[in-house]
Amino acid sequence: MLTIQQFFEEMKRQSRQGQCLHFNSGEQCSKIIDAHSIQKNGQLSSIAEQGKVYRADFNPDKGGMYFKKTGINKASVFPGFCGMHDNALFSPIDRFPLQPSFEQIALYAYRCVSREYFVKGAAVRGYKNITARPDLNSQFRTYLKSMLAGSSVGFATLDCHKREYDASLSQEKFTDFRYVTFNTTDEEFMQVSGLLYPTFDFLGRELQELGNARNPNELITYYSSHDGGLGFLFCLACLKRQSMQTLGAISCY
Repeated sequence: MLTIQQFFEEMKRQSRQGQCLHFNSGEQCSKIIDAHSIQKNGQLSSIAEQGKVYRADFNPDKGGMYFKKTGINKASVFPGFCGMHDNALFSPIDRFPLQPSFEQIALYAYRCVSREYFVKGAAVRGYKNITARPDLNSQFRTYLKSMLAGSSVGFATLDCHKREYDASLSQEKFTDFRYVTFNTTDEEFMQVSGLLYPTFDFLGRELQELGNARNPNELITYYSSHDGGLGFLFCLACLKRQSMQTLGAISCY
């Protein structure tokens, strides 16, 4: 009989299976590293206390979701790039302040999509391995198969976007990306990085139906910035298949 502990151990094992997600990855890739989805220097260090920050974590023994104090060397990391490609690709945003330039915007967005792609891929692998176990009862197997089906649809969408982002970055077509920024002089207290699938614009008009799995859902990446105050950037890739209605979800530069 599968235990809850075994379930989370398998999911965690898959989340540790590193790979380089660089658009030109291959035999030339060096050692896979724990890449930061949120910059260690500048962003995480700006909110750290004695080198530590709080991050959301999940532990069934502690009642589910809780906030865990973590060193900035381990916060927001995922084994999604090799050291060579991570250093070379993200240098314009890791070593230089945000201007922002179209290249910087594209790199922030690429990092968001790559991290979500990695996480969703690990989840799909984990669900596949667990549903293949012979010791599952039928009810739990049915539940996990539904989780696998949903995660597979999400991964297929991210795979589509990842390939399009790969093409834009590899050809240095940074103006494929559009963005809007929101800035404040308030003291920084949090840093974020992720993506969302918009369903309605600010006027309440439907942009897309998330339950429709026939076509990849459009997404918007978001991330905080460090520039003398708390700021947030929302970005999307203006690709040929993307409708102008979806682009209207945000005001773009």
